[in-house]
Amino acid sequence: MTLPIPVLTVSQLNRQVRSWLENEVGVICVEGEVSNLSKPSSGHYYFTLKDAASQLRCVYFRNHHFNSNVRSFQNGQQIIAQGKLSLYEARGDYQLIVEQVSEAGQGDLFQQFERLKVKLMALGLFDPQRKKPLPPFPQVIGVVTSENAAALRDILITLARRFPLAEVLVYASDVQGKLAPQQLINAIVRANYDQRCDVIILARGGGSIEDLWAFNDERLAHAIADSQIPIVSGVGHETDFTIADFVADLRAPTPTAAAEAVTPDLLALIGFLQTTQSRLITIISRFMRHKNLLLNHQLEKMASPKRLIMSHWQTLDFLKSHLSRATGNIFAIKQHQLRLALTRLEAKNPNSLLLQARAHLSNLERHLFQLIQTRITHHQQAFTTHLATLHAVSPLATLERGYAIVSCRHKILFNSEQVSSDDIIDIRLAKGTIKAHVV
Repeated sequence: MTLPIPVLTVSQLNRQVRSWLENEVGVICVEGEVSNLSKPSSGHYYFTLKDAASQLRCVYFRNHHFNSNVRSFQNGQQIIAQGKLSLYEARGDYQLIVEQVSEAGQGDLFQQFERLKVKLMALGLFDPQRKKPLPPFPQVIGVVTSENAAALRDILITLARRFPLAEVLVYASDVQGKLAPQQLINAIVRANYDQRCDVIILARGGGSIEDLWAFNDERLAHAIADSQIPIVSGVGHETDFTIADFVADLRAPTPTAAAEAVTPDLLALIGFLQTTQSRLITIISRFMRHKNLLLNHQLEKMASPKRLIMSHWQTLDFLKSHLSRATGNIFAIKQHQLRLALTRLEAKNPNSLLLQARAHLSNLERHLFQLIQTRITHHQQAFTTHLATLHAVSPLATLERGYAIVSCRHKILFNSEQVSSDDIIDIRLAKGTIKAHVV
């Protein structure tokens, strides 16, 4: 027996396809050419990745491309996009949610970089707790870079401007090429062996990912982590990141910024010292004046004991006067408290309470008598009113106005047809009754 095929709505089908693409296919990498690139104000990128035969819709959200290593992103660019397949349910469009982008030709290097970064992070080389603090006033600054690099000139100019008091030691090394990683390691090891530097700057100017690859060496990362001297990395431009940046005790965006990070500003330092000197002079002068006053006071006491005795006499007089006033105040307070206690005691006297109770009882009796009189008067008036109302509706009152009540055989007559000839009728007047014969 063939089971019936379930009927799905379009939304249900798209939702199931989207769930399958996102959860079953997993992360993929796709190489192609960027076309139909759209950059709305939201910051997200929408584009098509195509090759000679096919195309794929892609979306690159802002939170993913904010720190991208791709310096420019434009139509015609050959890239490798990494992300997850999905489905835009509203239109049923099959698309790639891009998480990382690298320029074509750099994909292998980028993947090696990511794998090494994950490995070193798991080993704890990026842990902030292992990073060493920088000295506030370094006396000797080591610079590991190429002797012919423009970065070295920028560093030396910045150090001479900001803190010329520090000595600079250059540990020359290649910063590009196959021999560069080992030379960089040797320079760091030599600086640690010399034990002359207070801090080391590891620097290189900007370049492509291949140019900076020497700073992504695993051995160099361990050499930086093992250094007993704090290391500041200033490799490339602000958007360039290398493994050395993550392992170093401080990452500066440029070589010049690294030189600024390891030195205090000389002008600001001079201003701080001048302000500190002025404050110190003020504090010392104030301290000296205070001590002079104390010294003069002690000298006066030593030179004139009579004055000291007179001072004690004056103190005794003052204390005696204060004691007298305090005693008088205490006596007055106690008298006042005694009067209050007598007043409260008098208020609790049984005779006083009895007189108050009798007065209160007399008031209650007078008030009760007034209430009784008022209630009797009220009921009398109500009784008179009811009598008047009852008399007004009484049949006897109607008879007094000349009316009569006619009945036959004890039945009140309302119509002449109720009687016949020869019937005897009774006529009741206000005073008396008349019998009549109907003819």
